[in-house]
Amino acid sequence: MRGYAVAIAVLAAVAAILVPLASDDGDAALTDDYPDADIIISQGTVSTLVVTYVDSEGKTSTQTYSAGSDLELAKLSDIDGSLSVVMASGTVGSLTLVDIDDASAENTVDIDFLMVSGSASEIVAVSSSVSLPSSYSSAFNAVGTLTMDIRGDVTELCTTTCMVGIGTLSISVGSGSEIDRLYPTGEDGTYGEVTLVLEGGDVGYLTNRSAVVSYMTYELRAGSVRYLCLGADSEGGSSILSGLWTFYVQVDASFCISSAVTVGRAVLGSGLTDIPSILCNGESPSAVFSRNIVIDAPAHTIAMDSCFYSGTSSALSLSGYVIGGTVNSQQVSSSCYVPSYGSSVPTYGDGGIWTASRGGTVEAGTALYVGCCLTVASGAELDVAAGGLLVNSGIVSVSGVMNSSGTVVNNGYLEEVDSGSVDAEFTGTGYLATCIYTRTTDGRIDVMTSEYSAVVLRYTGDSLTFSSATVRLTGVGAVIVVSSDSDMSGTLFTAAVGTADAGSYLDAWTVSVGGFGSSVSVQVTMAVEIPEGYRGRIVDSTGAEMEVLSYTESSIVFAAEGSGTYYFETVSVDADEIAHRQLVLNSAIAAAIVIVAAVAVYFLLRHDRGRGPA
Repeated sequence: MRGYAVAIAVLAAVAAILVPLASDDGDAALTDDYPDADIIISQGTVSTLVVTYVDSEGKTSTQTYSAGSDLELAKLSDIDGSLSVVMASGTVGSLTLVDIDDASAENTVDIDFLMVSGSASEIVAVSSSVSLPSSYSSAFNAVGTLTMDIRGDVTELCTTTCMVGIGTLSISVGSGSEIDRLYPTGEDGTYGEVTLVLEGGDVGYLTNRSAVVSYMTYELRAGSVRYLCLGADSEGGSSILSGLWTFYVQVDASFCISSAVTVGRAVLGSGLTDIPSILCNGESPSAVFSRNIVIDAPAHTIAMDSCFYSGTSSALSLSGYVIGGTVNSQQVSSSCYVPSYGSSVPTYGDGGIWTASRGGTVEAGTALYVGCCLTVASGAELDVAAGGLLVNSGIVSVSGVMNSSGTVVNNGYLEEVDSGSVDAEFTGTGYLATCIYTRTTDGRIDVMTSEYSAVVLRYTGDSLTFSSATVRLTGVGAVIVVSSDSDMSGTLFTAAVGTADAGSYLDAWTVSVGGFGSSVSVQVTMAVEIPEGYRGRIVDSTGAEMEVLSYTESSIVFAAEGSGTYYFETVSVDADEIAHRQLVLNSAIAAAIVIVAAVAVYFLLRHDRGRGPA
């Protein structure tokens, strides 16, 4: 429905600012293609841009501008309920959808923007030409719902440039689009709910800046992101407080990244586990009591850093990044001047804006769900505080230190890399693993550890190709051999053996392998005790018997059906023979019955034939 009631006033305002080349009646074909649009942007000639306005009665008029012109499409005071804008084609400089010209309005508006094609150097959904409240708690709630569907090319997409309140924000990036810098929550403001969906396209730099968000959801399904920051890049702004990017999530955040998405580098960023102590406007963040941070990205590696480190004390400077362009580095900030204090405070650490630039703390009331490879750099700490919860279903790769006085549920791998250490008690079905940087010999991987029951095999090159992998876990008396009829390849693989509740069986183990592919054979050797006169028997969790390849009095080798739980028992060889003889006897009796029946039938038939006709 059209809510753009005062189109004439808007035309006058825009004409005064932009000085159009000409005006004309609207393009009927465009309004037919986009019947709900209030404003349609399209290419005119090669060097012109046409803006078509549709009033509340369906009447159209157009303005023509030079291609690449800056456009401001509407004033807030002229919108009656909602505004729908379509960019069908053309080249725009800076495109502003709505300018707030009246901060006294009580009703919110809904804004819908569809970019079908074309290009823009900048797209801003909401800006302000009047003074607005500067507090997050009293932000001017101008927008109820803001929907942006981007399918063209944009140098910078920044939702807002002012302290504005938005109820629901939905951004979708389509296939074929190219966005150099994407700031989903803009420069500032408050948001009730934010959803970003990547359906395709190529995004250069994706980060938040200084907004306060209640609920955030990312669904990255296809396409690529060169530099992905889930929270805010703490080194993206300036070193003065008003220029810091102090974004944070108040309640829940969920990030789902498909294996179909190509990610160059990814960091957790600030504002998720690490809430700033001071916001860029000098306020303290609102109290946070219970939060859930969920990362579902099993094919991806995400660094637990607040910025993109390029060295031990330098970080990438990406605020001007364009796809394919060069990337500069800068020193990581050490202090920040706070006007209300009259002095500077550390940017990171005790008494600082953030607790750390690398690693971080899962504070009381926060639950962090890790479904990716989350890396903790050397020299950094991941701390689960009392009252905090970390649930891991992926790999937490620790080159620094992981401590916990809270709760850790590990259903994946806690990996100690080089001199890294995990000092945390945990529950769950997962493993404490060591990292082994692997290579091949004659096309095969062969590694051993005597201290761990699990390994994470890493290859630092592009890809490692091999025909089989043997993992010797001598500390638990186990050997896992993974093989395939065709070559296997990759850069990260896992293998582990753990204990399980044996129940009525003699022993039970969990076997886990990952990264090798689906069409592989898994052979497991376990240390056991098999008395003389007995043989070993292995069943899986369904009771299905596994093939035993060989056994001795101290070990058994069996073919496993991939990852799962396997149970061991011994069976008397004599009992086997008795059972075998009984089976043979039963078969013989059954065969004799069949033969006797057949003979009886034969004689009955012969007797009937001998009698002849009556």
